[in-house]
Amino acid sequence: MTVSMLKAGVITVRENNSATDYFVSDGFVFFNNPKDGSGNCVAEISGVEIVPVSALDKERATQMIAELNAGSKDSDWARVRAQLGTNLLNQVIKASTA
Repeated sequence: MTVSMLKAGVITVRENNSATDYFVSDGFVFFNNPKDGSGNCVAEISGVEIVPVSALDKERATQMIAELNAGSKDSDWARVRAQLGTNLLNQVIKASTA
């Protein structure tokens, strides 16, 4: 088994002839190597937040960035919260326009 950490971004799930894009805030992917000689690996995704890209709201994400940046920055936590939130919301905006 191989385990990798995921950063915020889009994953595509393909099943039969269809494909669906999902936004993942962060998480892990687990690759299970085939034991039957088929060559077909199984990938399992465990994420904090996983939503269809079609559910993302670019305008709301932009508004939330403005709210984070307008908030108080008088403590280390407030500054870190604003930076982490802005980074994640920028990935939401990027995914919603892809």
